[in-house]
Amino acid sequence: MIAKKNEKFFDLSSDVYFKQFFLNKHCLALFLSVLWDKKVNENDISYDNTESVYPSNKKIVYDVLASVKFEDSIKTIKINLEMQNENYYNLKTRMDYYSSRKYSELVSPNEDYDNAYLESIWFLGFNNIKTYVKDDSKWMTKYYLQNEEGCIINPDHVVRLIFLKNKENCPIMELREFLEWFDNLDVNNLPNPQGILAMEASKMLKKMNSDEALRNEAFSRELFFKDQYNKLKSAKQEGMEEGLAKGMEESKKEIVKNLHSLGQTNEFIAKATNLTLEEVEKILK
Repeated sequence: MIAKKNEKFFDLSSDVYFKQFFLNKHCLALFLSVLWDKKVNENDISYDNTESVYPSNKKIVYDVLASVKFEDSIKTIKINLEMQNENYYNLKTRMDYYSSRKYSELVSPNEDYDNAYLESIWFLGFNNIKTYVKDDSKWMTKYYLQNEEGCIINPDHVVRLIFLKNKENCPIMELREFLEWFDNLDVNNLPNPQGILAMEASKMLKKMNSDEALRNEAFSRELFFKDQYNKLKSAKQEGMEEGLAKGMEESKKEIVKNLHSLGQTNEFIAKATNLTLEEVEKILK
């Protein structure tokens, strides 16, 4: 049940507040510094366009996209942060697609994809995480996109999943404090942060919760997502699993065609989509 707008303290699990927080360079730099255990400065960060348009004019809208370029390194790391509160039937496929899509954009048609660096970070706010990790007490896991033979495509292309339900198992105290600000919080009993990152989250959330326009936007988005989830759940219960599976298959075919139109080789497309080379060639005929 969704609390009334005027009773709710919106936390970082809110789509709107999540984006507002991480689109602040100071906040993003603090978070990455703690997560990577490496100092990230605000000047190291630049933000990227969050819309990615297919050749068919369809588009993906990412939550947050940024580039991190350290002064002591020649490489630039592309960062994608996503907040997901509902465990949709095709979420794992979507995670991989978001990552492979952004990864393919980093690579020019004739460039070796080993030179692309990307990290996708997903904050998962639902309880059933067994689809993503065998040990459901873990607070975080990470994996690398693999080809059909199970070989890692690129060790510098990582997908990191943070399971918010297990935040108390996070061994990094400053990060664990920060993750408390993704909870359903009582405005009269808010956490008392000690670390710099959690203190910044506290300050930002209190400020954002006093902004009526932002609260209206967050409340509307919450209602929309809840409605979408209920419709998908209802469709599944009415016996549409076969249709959904077919839709996922068609989606993968469209991905193949889109990557091909971007100039990617069949070998690259096969690796990015976990299809065999023969399957890719058949789709492109």
